[in-house]
Amino acid sequence: MADKPFLYYDRLKLWDIIIITIYLIFSISVFIIYRYGSNEFVLSVALAHIVCSQIFSFIFLYRLLRNFSFYLIWFGFAILHAVMYFLLIGNRQFEAEDVKPFPVFLNTIVLLLIFQVLRYFSLKIQKREFEFPASRAPYKMPGEIESSAIDGLVLIIYFVSLFVLFRIDRLL
Repeated sequence: MADKPFLYYDRLKLWDIIIITIYLIFSISVFIIYRYGSNEFVLSVALAHIVCSQIFSFIFLYRLLRNFSFYLIWFGFAILHAVMYFLLIGNRQFEAEDVKPFPVFLNTIVLLLIFQVLRYFSLKIQKREFEFPASRAPYKMPGEIESSAIDGLVLIIYFVSLFVLFRIDRLL
């Protein structure tokens, strides 16, 4: 990966398209639930959808997000999360029932920007992309790089950012 520039556009692979399609179908399902579901159920499903995508994007998609083509599509989903938030706060039924939509919907944009800052940080310090330090398995996949302390720090910074943003949202 060191030979690629920080922002690079690769053609999307079949697996990338499958992931995008599955997430798009899931997101459309959440919008349908928004349209026809009860208010508490809508908020619960939407919140689970948003928070899970914020956590799992970093854990499972960090390599795909390096490709700026994939990143821009995922950023489009982040914009849809923001649109969903503004649709929910514009719903008068939520005000009447004293149910508040969560500003956590807006965090996806911030977390994707933090992801790029952490990538840059890792490239400057380690001269390589960060790796997710999920396990120290005795076997290695071809081309897999040993994770470092900086990789662990990147992971901690991302999840602390996620937690802080979530806590700030709960205070609003």
